[in-house]
Amino acid sequence: MTNASSKGIATIGTEDNPNDSDEISEASTSENPIHGTLVLGQQQEKIGGGFDSENSFSGTIAQVLMVPRKLTHEERSDKV
Repeated sequence: MTNASSKGIATIGTEDNPNDSDEISEASTSENPIHGTLVLGQQQEKIGGGFDSENSFSGTIAQVLMVPRKLTHEERSDKV
């Protein structure tokens, strides 16, 4: 997941779609870092909750890699 501070964009990459992105509610800067919880395998309907069991991931997550920057295509290929 990368965060474009001035645009309020979060990017979460997967093998199927390494550049999937979505808008987040507030832009973040070094003075205002993102704090919170990363929820894997469940779509959150609203900030602070609103989970729907119909939107949950069913399966196994084998690996999660968190880095402080967006990886290049070559770096992503090396990690998989």
